[in-house]
Amino acid sequence: MKKIISLAIGLVFMFVLLGCNITSNENEKFEIPQDNFTFCPSQKSDMHNEELIIAYESYIIEHNRDLSSLGAYEIYNFTNEDVYYKYELDVFVVSYEKSSYYFVKHKDTVYQISPFDMNNENSHCVNHVAITDTNKDGYIEILTALNTFANRITSYYCTSFISVIDTKSKYSIEITDYNNIDYFKENEEGVISIYNANGVKPVVSDLHDGILDEKYYELATNLFDAPVLNTSNYEFKERNLTAACDLFKVEITINDASINFPYVFKSSYYSSPYFTINVKMTYLGEEFSYTSPDGYLDGATVSFVNDSSVINCEDWLATTVVTKFVIVPGMEIERGYRYHESLNVVNEVGVYDMVITYENEETSLKESIVIEDFLQLTR
Repeated sequence: MKKIISLAIGLVFMFVLLGCNITSNENEKFEIPQDNFTFCPSQKSDMHNEELIIAYESYIIEHNRDLSSLGAYEIYNFTNEDVYYKYELDVFVVSYEKSSYYFVKHKDTVYQISPFDMNNENSHCVNHVAITDTNKDGYIEILTALNTFANRITSYYCTSFISVIDTKSKYSIEITDYNNIDYFKENEEGVISIYNANGVKPVVSDLHDGILDEKYYELATNLFDAPVLNTSNYEFKERNLTAACDLFKVEITINDASINFPYVFKSSYYSSPYFTINVKMTYLGEEFSYTSPDGYLDGATVSFVNDSSVINCEDWLATTVVTKFVIVPGMEIERGYRYHESLNVVNEVGVYDMVITYENEETSLKESIVIEDFLQLTR
């Protein structure tokens, strides 16, 4: 394999797009990995079958999932050898009797691109894949469009699930386009964007062995969404710290997660770039009790504050059940929080103090720790 890769790198060649028969002037520059490249899946095969079985089962173990009750499975690869040797990329499906899961394997990392198990009573397929490096950082981004559709008797069901994978951070964002089938094309600025067929839906007879008729690519002329470069830069004074006041002490861990994701889409609000903070609080005050309406045990929260702006964590869901909590000295409460940016939520640039607060409204208990100039946000 190394010999083949070395030969490929040493050649300047014209790459023929398979499956879709789509040509582009970008073909002349394919020896440069960050250039735009799109392709439709190839006919399913058992290429790299043994390697993909090992990778899939390792993924299942790593993510603590037990799918043994689903029975036996088969793996099919939709990538041809030319694409693999150029990008070390496999696009594959794991098919059980009643459901299927779709994945991308890039080098040694596996990403699930189906948001859940795809019911085999419906039709589903990966209809398009794109490779790009929009932010020019030397790491490719992989975009996949997965579609599922079926005749629901009274209405026709069709949904596209878009995954955008950043191979540098190894994070991905997800976008859903309802009632449409989507493909990747360059917009007027030459940026890979998402186009749909403007309501024209595929039919079951156009899907054969996981490959959809290429005519839908030509119909995808409606611009659904285009990426916007993410230029935000979050600089934290520390990533691990401890702090204390009379009421509590905390151990805090900050993780960049996907906050440096190369770009954002207007349609990716729920999976937009974010960072996380884990707060492990030890209560140091006197014993007290309170009744919670939602079954959530309050811990210390973190916000970032300056004279003109506040960055708060995302809201979280809790079970609606009345619960009485008793808080005693030495009690540890650990909580994790997410902080995100999107085109709808753009945090203001500036220098922020980090404010760590433990509060109980029922007992009017409240105390904060302020660490000045902790976060600098620039663009």
